[in-house]
Amino acid sequence: MYSIVDPLKEKKGASALDTAIAVLFAALVYLPASTTFNIIRLAVVAVVFVFKYYNGEEHDKELNKVALCMAISPLISGGIVFVLEAGNASTSLIVHEIQRMLFCAMLIITVKTLNLNFRIIYIITVLVLVPNFIIQVLQYFQVGSVFSFIENNYVFADEGEFTHLDLAREEYNDSLRCGSIFINPNVCMAIPLFSLVVLLHQDREKKSIINYALIVCAAISCLITGSRTATVAMAIILGIYVFRYANFWSKFVFVIAAGIIAVRYGSELLTTRAFQLDSMDSGSLGVKINQYGWYFSNASVLYWVTGSLGSQVVTTFDSEIGHIYGWFGVFGIYWYIQYYKYIWKRCNEMIVFYNKPLIYISLLIAFTASVLLCMPIYPFAALVLFSNIDTGNSTEETSTEEDE
Repeated sequence: MYSIVDPLKEKKGASALDTAIAVLFAALVYLPASTTFNIIRLAVVAVVFVFKYYNGEEHDKELNKVALCMAISPLISGGIVFVLEAGNASTSLIVHEIQRMLFCAMLIITVKTLNLNFRIIYIITVLVLVPNFIIQVLQYFQVGSVFSFIENNYVFADEGEFTHLDLAREEYNDSLRCGSIFINPNVCMAIPLFSLVVLLHQDREKKSIINYALIVCAAISCLITGSRTATVAMAIILGIYVFRYANFWSKFVFVIAAGIIAVRYGSELLTTRAFQLDSMDSGSLGVKINQYGWYFSNASVLYWVTGSLGSQVVTTFDSEIGHIYGWFGVFGIYWYIQYYKYIWKRCNEMIVFYNKPLIYISLLIAFTASVLLCMPIYPFAALVLFSNIDTGNSTEETSTEEDE
């Protein structure tokens, strides 16, 4: 059978300060996504970033280059649009994207310097997942007070946010889409997906009824977002786990269950707007493809290269990679590819369960309507993706014995 030398064993030299910083960053998840609170997020990360920098922390040069490109891309694109379109440019959007990219850049550089025990990542995961799950369940069962709470504290003057919140109400849509305090279920899904990876790794370390219950909560949380991406990603995570670590009968049950679900819902999934080329419904594959055609027909050739952040004459795209190209142009695509190459390389350095699904989740989210680099959820995603929790051998040692 496989004998794993796991790099996620608890790190004895983990710093109490790093633990406190990780908890502080995780707490940023609960702040509303208003301009004021986004500035607070940025300020918190900036202070820690400067402290870490002047404290002589060793930084990853490859990651630093990616972060630098992230930070300057909105300055380049927004600056060009502002000059060309003068008063017609959306200054508020340009400023927001400068804040967001600077926040993400400083966050990943800072998180990469954190040395944490896996136990800390696990506790943070529970503290982020459980309240989020409770709010989703209250939405699902139509507890009116939860909608009032979200509207009063987390919804601002954004028509799209009200639309997403309405989709969580039964009177508006029979297919409930519960996005918790993140409003948009395609953003919310990142929380249970990354949590599921952490919880399943904990199951490898130490099995417990509580952890089983948390795994079920994460799975339910994925499902009640109503997100197809969340459902597919969850199936990938569970599939990797079952086929890598479970016994024959567990694999057999998983295959049978997956087959039944595929037969029952497969045709329904394939006929949804996500796969319809000829549909003009919002979010359909046809609309997403047409957005690119419209963009190249109407945008300045210069915008093809530099991006059109803040422009009033071009459209955005219904996918994260589309947003990156539409707003930041070729330069945005360059650093975006480098960003995921870095994640791919980092996750492949350690052949353990914890890391492998992170690759597929991140890439899958990148090509959907979700925005992983969204300021409310990114602190948690960054902690899972970039913090240093690997102290042991980063390879998987195998014996000559066969699997039991």
